Amino acid sequence: MTKICIPSIPKEQGGSGTFRKLWRTWLTENKIEWTDDINAEYDILFVNAWQTRYKAVYEQKKRLPQLRVVQRVDGAGRDYGRTDNADLIQLAVNTVTDTTIFQSDYSRHSTMEKHSIIRLDGETVYNPVDISHYTPQGQRYNLPDAKTPRVLTVSWSANHNKGAWRIPLIASLNPDIEFLYAGRTTFDNPPPNIRHLGKVPHDELPDLMRSVDVFLNLSLYDPCPNVVIEALASGLPVLYVSSGGTPELVGDDAGLVIRNDENFRPQFNEIMANLSTYQTNARQHAETNFSRDVIFSRYLDIINKSRRRPMPSATQHGVSLMLMKWRWIQDKIVNYRDWWPFS
Repeated sequence: MTKICIPSIPKEQGGSGTFRKLWRTWLTENKIEWTDDINAEYDILFVNAWQTRYKAVYEQKKRLPQLRVVQRVDGAGRDYGRTDNADLIQLAVNTVTDTTIFQSDYSRHSTMEKHSIIRLDGETVYNPVDISHYTPQGQRYNLPDAKTPRVLTVSWSANHNKGAWRIPLIASLNPDIEFLYAGRTTFDNPPPNIRHLGKVPHDELPDLMRSVDVFLNLSLYDPCPNVVIEALASGLPVLYVSSGGTPELVGDDAGLVIRNDENFRPQFNEIMANLSTYQTNARQHAETNFSRDVIFSRYLDIINKSRRRPMPSATQHGVSLMLMKWRWIQDKIVNYRDWWPFS
């Protein structure tokens, strides 16, 4: 029986936190052994993108002669606008990885072709969703009765690439639609048809999704946004910017692309004119492609087929350590400049 290590990290939040929680729960339900102690005995070390440091992965592979390392690749950090050493960690970890799994085809493109970070190719497996939690039927969010159609956008990050700044522009062009926004971004002088809900607890998100008509995703370069999959599972058709992995998730019949702010309205009208069909398609798409059993069964199949690759050479190991050290020095210089009063 294969035992899997999913190392604990200081903060398990956001999309990766949701993934790790669902993964561990599924393994437990299916009586598959797992641990979060990286120093324990196990067969598979499952690491997420840049969240486990290269040196720790290298040491465990050296310690356990039969260990296979599986790296789940998120996307390119620089695509998000990150300026830390996330991509260097991904690159270094990939040198000791035995099997790579990409969250989407765009994830592969951004890390292997666009930015040349990941060297070991692998299969695409999308993110999972709990289709018993995110459903079209159930309790609704505590909102006043709807007098107009409702569109929802959710973003837990204030990153500019998430696109929340566009909501007031689209809302001002469509005063007869109510735009709900759950997230951290704040708007200056928003139009009256925006309802800013702040950060909605994750457990209440299905209730909120059941309370609207359409989901609006404006993010750029997002490799596999969980919130889009959750919206589909809730039976919400998705209007989205054609960027990142979102087009792969929505497919051909569960939503439509908006090319610009003015293009929002005709696409919205098309969905509303065929709302029942789009809702049915969205739910079926999620059940077929993103349910926990579908996704984690694929993960387990790939893991069971994985084979150990040789340890990196002394030169490769040295280069990886030098890259990490150099980036650490750069970060210290940047932090020093941040507080130095005379710079």
